[in-house]
Order: sequence, then structure tokens, then C-alpha cells
Amino acid sequence: MADYPDFDHDVRNALRGAASTITEPAGLAERLIAGAATAPAARQRGWNRSTATRRLLPPLLVAAAVAAVAIATTAIVTTSQADHGKPTIPPAQPTNSILTNPTPGAPTSVNQSPVVVAPAPSVSNAPTSGPVPAGFKPYSATFIDAEHGWVLGGAACGTQLCSSIARTTDGGRTWQDIAAPDGELGTGQNASAPAISSLRFADPLNGWAFGGALYSTHDGGQTWSRQPIAGNGSALWTSAVEAGGGFVEALVDKCSAYSPANCVDKVTVYRSPVGTDAWTDVSGAVSQIQLMSLPALLVNGQDWWVSVGSATYHGHGGSKPVRLTVPGQLLAVADPRHLDSLSSTDGGAGSTTQQLYGTIDGGAHWAPSGPAYRGPSDVTGGADNTQRVLLISESSGDSEIRRTTDDGQHFTTVLNPSLGAGGTPWTDLAFPTPAVAVAVLTGLGVFMSHDAGATWNLVTL
Repeated sequence: MADYPDFDHDVRNALRGAASTITEPAGLAERLIAGAATAPAARQRGWNRSTATRRLLPPLLVAAAVAAVAIATTAIVTTSQADHGKPTIPPAQPTNSILTNPTPGAPTSVNQSPVVVAPAPSVSNAPTSGPVPAGFKPYSATFIDAEHGWVLGGAACGTQLCSSIARTTDGGRTWQDIAAPDGELGTGQNASAPAISSLRFADPLNGWAFGGALYSTHDGGQTWSRQPIAGNGSALWTSAVEAGGGFVEALVDKCSAYSPANCVDKVTVYRSPVGTDAWTDVSGAVSQIQLMSLPALLVNGQDWWVSVGSATYHGHGGSKPVRLTVPGQLLAVADPRHLDSLSSTDGGAGSTTQQLYGTIDGGAHWAPSGPAYRGPSDVTGGADNTQRVLLISESSGDSEIRRTTDDGQHFTTVLNPSLGAGGTPWTDLAFPTPAVAVAVLTGLGVFMSHDAGATWNLVTL
């Protein structure tokens, strides 16, 4: 270096002087190799390497000699490794992908500077837990990674079905029952009071139970509080909740009674930081096109989409949403530029002609993905693992999940459970990670896959 021409000479002399008085400890080489193999990579960003090096040179001369003596006298080896290449972007968190109840996702971007994603907060005061009640019936599942998940369901208590939440911290191998909101449990379609039927968690502490009513927890499920998002005297119907990018969005209908059939033809997106209950209207009232179909809310980082039939709106953060032209209904989101939609026509005898579409520019242009095919008429969800695997959940006479790995050129039925389903709809379908997939057959079972949806197992709760 021009400002320290004798750097190499001085370092070598310091090391030779220290080394001449010591002998190599037994097993030193092996410990060095083992230490280097296990040492974490230190990420270095936002600093001038040459300036920082010049400032550290004098102390480094002393440190080099001291380190050599320390190795010989204590036989303790520590290693560090700096990441001098392109920082690794953490794997995408689950992308939001269910039509009626999508799963939260993390932002995925193209040619964007890497973002350091903080680990999910740990639960310092874990909620009181016990065994899952006998006869537990699952309604909704949410996973934040491959290990941590929750299932909202119900179990008989007297003559009623009372709400219950089962939690796992080991990928579904074991489950514990934790506190659940007091709201009535059910799909809400025929509920006489505000009901809860779905569950979402953003991290181990912050979660939401919803259906007709909306409840939140910020202590991992120890306590739940009802959320009175502005109703102006009307009943509210919380049809979807999703989290991503440090925020949570809730899709709310205003109804004359607690049933989708009594809701007006507009919905509103409310938004809050995940750790608080500070809800803000970020969409205004946007129009629904098909009232017979519950609206979908899909979230990917700071981006969110509201889709009902052919009406789809895209918003970013708190900005005003823009209406997109989408062929059919928005099905799944891999990232803000790569979206999937499904068009269904010619319905009859429990099936429709379905055509998958894709876009790579955020919805400005769409193109067919593979040929059209006949499929069950009730398409309830889709999930894109961001690595070219797309799952679609369908039901009519049967309940099945179909899978494609070549953009719709070929589909394979990968799950068709024999649980007496008889066309029971799927309520949740999501990829918590690109390899792990989760699906819920309403009231009958929770299924998990660990090979990107190729094979599935029924989870024992």
C-alpha cells in the first residue's frame, strides 16, 4: 500500500519473532480446519474497505504477534470468515397464495440490493399449553417457516364446537393446545354471530384469527383482543388477513348482518404494523364484481393484491391501489412481477374448462401457460414456491391438489385424500418454504409436504 510501504515486511518480522519461541501444539492443523469449517460468515456492508484497512494497520501489527503467542500458550483456535462476494439473500418466506385465505409471504425482488432480514422474535413468555383436545377438527393452518406452525380448529365442549389452536415448534411432529379467541368457530357462512374460521401468524408473537370477527395477539397466543376496525354502525366481515414486510393487511366487508350474502359490493383494505393494532384504511372502498365469491387478499412484502372475479387491485404499502386487467382470477404471487391467474369457463357437471395464465411484468401483459384443461369447478387456492412449482387446490365431486413444474404444460394430481371428503373445499394452501407445503381440508385434516408438493402426509394433531 502506498501509505504503508513496509506493511508486509513488518508483519512478517513480527510473526517470525513470535514463532521462534513456540512449538506447534498437537492437533493444531486439525483444529484450524475444523474451526474454519464451522465459523459463521461475517457480512460486511456499507463501509470503505481501503480506508478501514489503513486505520486498522498499526493495531494489526501488534495483534498478529499477540495472536501467534496466544495460540501456542492456550491451544485455543478461533476463526472468522468475511463475506467478500455478493451477500446471500435469505430464502423467500412463504408467498401468499390461497384464494380465500392466502398465506403471508416475504418480498422477492429482481436485481435488487440484498436486504438483511431480521430473525423472527422469540417468545419470551410462551403461552400456557396442554394436549390437543380429542376430536379436534382443523379449519385453518399457518406456518412461518418449516418448524413453527399453528392450526385453528374446534373440539366438542358440551353441545357446541369450541375454538381451539394447536401449535407446533418441530415441523408438525408434536403439537400443543394454546389459548384461542372466544369467537364462535365456523365458516361464517351461516353464523348467527361473528365467527372465526381462519388463522395467520407473522412471527412467533403476532397473529390474527378472523372470519366474521377479527382478533389479534401480540404475545404468542396468551391473550387475544377483538379488533373494532371502523364499521360506522354496520357489521364487519373480515374475509382475509395476510402479513408481509413487517405489516399486516385485513380485507373487510361492511354488511347488514354477519353473512357474506348481506355485504355491500365494496371491500376495504386496512393495514397495521404487525406488532400493534394501529389500523389504517389504505385502499378506500374498492368494488367487488362477483358477490357470490369471497374476495382474495394476496401479500408479498410491501405489495398486496385484492381479487374478486375479474376485478383485481394492486397496492404497495399505503399507496392508493391500481386496478389490473387480469384474465380470470388472480391465483398466486411469486413476487411483484411474476403472478399466476386462472380463467374458468364452460362450467357444467361439476367441472370447468380452465386456462392458466402468467405475467412477468406485474400484470401489464399476460400469456397462456400451457394448454386449457377440464378441472373441478371449485378452485379454492394456489401456491407458487418461487422455484417453478405451482399447486392448485380444487374440489367438486372430489377434493384434490394438482401440481405443475413446467408452467402449466403438464399437471399431476398429487393429493386426493380418502377422508370421506366428497368435494369438501380446501381452506388453506401455502408454501412456508420452497420445499415445505401445507394444505387444510376443511374440518377433516392437515397435510404437509417436504418435497415441494410432490408427496404428502396427513398430520397427526
